[in-house]
Amino acid sequence: MQEIDKSIVDLQMATGDSYTNVRKLVSGYNDFAKQLGATTTEVSMGASDWLRQGKSIADTNKLVQDSMVLSKVANISSEDSTSALYITDLDMDSGEWDSYSIGERVDLDNDGENELIICGPYGGIYLDARNNKVYEFAVGEGDALVLSYVVYNGSTWIMYSSRMHTGYEAYHMEKFEGADNLVAEMNFHEELVDEDNVEGEEKYTLNGTEISYDEYFELCSRIFAAEVTTTK
Repeated sequence: MQEIDKSIVDLQMATGDSYTNVRKLVSGYNDFAKQLGATTTEVSMGASDWLRQGKSIADTNKLVQDSMVLSKVANISSEDSTSALYITDLDMDSGEWDSYSIGERVDLDNDGENELIICGPYGGIYLDARNNKVYEFAVGEGDALVLSYVVYNGSTWIMYSSRMHTGYEAYHMEKFEGADNLVAEMNFHEELVDEDNVEGEEKYTLNGTEISYDEYFELCSRIFAAEVTTTK
């Protein structure tokens, strides 16, 4: 409680605003801190630094949100981080179908360091931190490219799914060892032999080779049992 009171005083000095107004501001920072797994003091200190640089409260709130998200992606200082991606460009936690929310941290590229998942439409966005910047590692891009991840054969794979049409499902999986090092891919899908006959025979393929229904069913059972969806 003493730390929060100190944060309020620091923000009062930086803004010249009343205790009541600053208290409301800190209450909002508390909600944001909970989303990120940070502390209210961390967020308030970041805001104080930006305000002392002459930023408006509106600009400060955006800058704090971006810098704190970056600090949670990896061991990047929220004061020193710079980014090619701005979290405040996204609709965060509005409750709408196309809004985003802070998700888990998972080692998505098998390099021993966790990436940050922003849950959202079509699987959201997976962020990776390198060289003190944050990059989009993978992005869901519509019904034909719904993003998720799978722990398969001891490694994490990124998966894109397409289930746009009746009688057609397609999946593309990528395994990385480091964000820039794609080491394996897998493609499997099912489709109607005659697309005009939705009750007709289907064929199944794995990496371009036709396989039996039983083989396809076994593969899908293993993969989907380990799939983690990140659509909000």
